[in-house]
This record gives sequence, structure tokens and C-alpha cells, in this order.
Amino acid sequence: VCPPCVEVVPCPGKGNGLFAKEAFSEGDVLFEENPVCGTAILMFSEKERAAAHCAHCTVHLGTGAEAESCPRHCGLRYCSKECLGEAWWAHHAILCSAVNPAYVAYEEHARECSNEYYILAARALAGLRHKGDDSSALHSAPWSGYASPLWWETMRRPVYGGSSSSSSSQSDCEAQTTWGSCPASAKGSSDDGGGSSMDRFFQSTVQAQTAETASLLLAALEADIDGNSTDPKCRGHQLLQGVEGLGRLVGLLRVNALGVMASPSPGEEGQSEPEEAPKEGAGSSDGLVRGMAMYAVASAMNHDATPNCYVASDPYAPVRCIVKAMRPIALGEEISIDYLQSAPFSAKERQAILENQYGIPSELSCT
Repeated sequence: VCPPCVEVVPCPGKGNGLFAKEAFSEGDVLFEENPVCGTAILMFSEKERAAAHCAHCTVHLGTGAEAESCPRHCGLRYCSKECLGEAWWAHHAILCSAVNPAYVAYEEHARECSNEYYILAARALAGLRHKGDDSSALHSAPWSGYASPLWWETMRRPVYGGSSSSSSSQSDCEAQTTWGSCPASAKGSSDDGGGSSMDRFFQSTVQAQTAETASLLLAALEADIDGNSTDPKCRGHQLLQGVEGLGRLVGLLRVNALGVMASPSPGEEGQSEPEEAPKEGAGSSDGLVRGMAMYAVASAMNHDATPNCYVASDPYAPVRCIVKAMRPIALGEEISIDYLQSAPFSAKERQAILENQYGIPSELSCT
């Protein structure tokens, strides 16, 4: 449900956008929001510290004995019975490593691919099993109106010491699941210097990886979970809709997921109040534990190089998204944020990321 002070409406060239239904002053909190479908996760790079955080809301568990453990003894812990119950209802009843070997294989695959969006996608689809029949579940999903490009079409080959081509055409060379020698058809010609053809080869490789991922995810979603007969059956193949369905969901998550920051321990890093806008160029030296989540309303905010809002974070309620005004906002004005706020990238790197991942033209990506 959208807060009464803002509204999500179609925004030409951007998919959806978030607009103010009243005026705001600098420093005002426009709204606060929790993630959808229990999608908040910590980044794979935080593996060593993740065990000390709630597996649902990501808050630090502290040193007491009040943490709740998964009753199946999978090793995940939660800060409260409420968080355990919410996670169970959203996805954990099915995606539990103690009873679902197929999900164990899927999670290992996601880690090998260094792709947290695969985990978000699994949780999002598992959460839809409670929503009516298959067609209505997909159309009533909180993110159903968001832009969802096939994620491999937004990918570019890794570039070291140079820039990649802006071509986004689909590959016509043979897909490969592992890195290897490039087929002759994918080698660059004298016309493009190798850029666009190599981009197409890279995209085909990502597409092949996504096909393997979709197969593993289908097995995980449709696993027969003993002792879970009262839980609605997860109709994996209808909800997943094949490799293209997963490709669009991952593309949507790459564009719309927002960052989460949790305190690494109680009473140390972080603040009891939502932090102010991070300074440009701030890195991970603050010690905060990084994650990400999908939001029904906040994720509709579009990028602007000179935004009027930022997403504040309270490390002691890390998944709570707090949208604050950076300057006065007029009635009817679009609510915008800087997608790469505080990220330590050069102007050229910012432009490449915003154009390739988010489809934002170069003239709108930087000031």
C-alpha cells in the first residue's frame, strides 16, 4: 500500500516513478517501508559476519540467548519469534537447507556465480505461492509494474583499462556455461574493434548461466518438503516461467533493489538515529555490514544526478527504508535519488554503470 503522501505512476521512458502528493521541506521523512517477500539479504562478501545477524531483518543478534533458531536446525538464527515466523511464511518453509537439498545446490551455484540477485529471486518467487492462482500471483506481485529487462541484455563484458561498447543486441554465437575461447563468430571485426561482438558473446554466456540457474531454482521451488503439507505448494514452473522469467526478475532486481546497512555489533558501529546522507566517495571503512532488499514503493524511485531525496539507514533497524528530503520538494514533483550515492566510482565509471545496468542515458547519469 502506497503511503498517502506519495504515489507510484507510469513515467515515460523510465517505467514507473514516485511523485509527491504534498510539499516537503528539507530534512522531512517522506515515508518508511519494510522489504517485500522477506527479500532482505546480506551480501555474499559478508559471509563471515552474517551468522551474527538475524536471517530475516539482518539486525545484529547481540550476545544474549534470546535468538530463535530454525526448528529444522539448518543453522539460521533470528532475532525474534516474529522474524522467524515472517521468514517461514515468506520463503523459509520451502527454502530451508535442512530439508531441501535442491536449494542447497541452488545457493551454492548462486555463490559460485557471485550473484546475490539469484537469492533474492528465489525468495521473491517462493513468497508468491500464497497469492491465488499462478496468473494472479504474478500480476499482483508488489513489483509487477516495475521495469524488468532481460538481465543478460544489460550486461557488458568486463573491461580493464578501457570502455565497452554500448551495443545491447542479442548474441548469435553459441552459448557457453563456462569461460573459454571465443568462437570465431564472436571475435571482433575491423568495423567494431571487437567491442560489440565481445559484448554479445558475454551476454550469451550470462544467458546460458541463467538457464542453468533457472533449472536449479525450479528444482528447489518444487521440492517435496516433508512435514510441510499444510503449506501451499509452490507452483515453481508457473511462477518461474522459464529462463526468460528468471532473466526478467533478475533484471528487475538489479534495477530496483536498494542497499541495506546493518551495525556489525550492538553498541559499536552505527547510530541509534537514521544516518545522514553518506558523503560522496565513502567506502566500506565504516564497518557496517552490507546487504540489499526489494521494496514495493521505495524501489519505484528513479535516478537523478541532482536528487531531491536520499535513503537514510538506521543500522539498528537495517531493513527499514527511510526516505528523507535533501531539499524542499513541491507538490507533484518526482521523488528521485542518486543510485550510486556514496559509491567510490569515477564519473566515467558511474556513467558506464548507470547506462549499462539501469539504461540511463549518459547525459542524465552525471552532473
